[in-house]
Amino acid sequence: MFLCSLTGKPRRHLTFRTPNTEMVRVRRSASENECPICMDPARFALETNCGHVYCARCIIQNWQTNFTTTPMLCPYCRQEIILLLPCFAEGEVMASDVPLVEEREQVVAQVQEYNRMYSEHPRSWYGQLQDLPTILRHVWAELFTWRGILMAFKLRVILSVVMAVLYVVSPIDLIPEAFLGLLGLADDVVVIIIILIQVSIVYRTVVANRDW
Repeated sequence: MFLCSLTGKPRRHLTFRTPNTEMVRVRRSASENECPICMDPARFALETNCGHVYCARCIIQNWQTNFTTTPMLCPYCRQEIILLLPCFAEGEVMASDVPLVEEREQVVAQVQEYNRMYSEHPRSWYGQLQDLPTILRHVWAELFTWRGILMAFKLRVILSVVMAVLYVVSPIDLIPEAFLGLLGLADDVVVIIIILIQVSIVYRTVVANRDW
């Protein structure tokens, strides 16, 4: 499993379950990502649905300072942030010092508040396509962690994938490949993209309603 940095290079990470953070993405060290706001190594890092990583304090302060009824815009790429995903450093997750534990719990509570407010915000098809790489990466990581995600969500994801595969291999096509060659694969691609977007929508709902 990997976490993408702002440079586009994959960063290996682990997944841990902790008493106060039921499911967070864990980096091996805080120096793996640099916050674009303060330019320091991200502290209690949060990844946005557009794939950028910030210090929790920086991005949450940006939200609270410019609070509106609509999602804040990513300071890096100006996309709407409808989801904040914790990707704390291993030391931050496993820390038992009272100040760190309190800070971690505060961040998790603020993330939960943000996600519940904005995760259902309408997104254009293009916006949802832009979100797919980040959200599907998180879906893939959690799909194999049975304690970390609701069974109902797993079943819906598996069912969606099975439906996509069955459609692709089915002899029944909206645009037959036999007549149009590669162009006939267009409907297969569209169906797969639609199913993946539905998976991402379900995941957003699960994250927003998760009791961290």
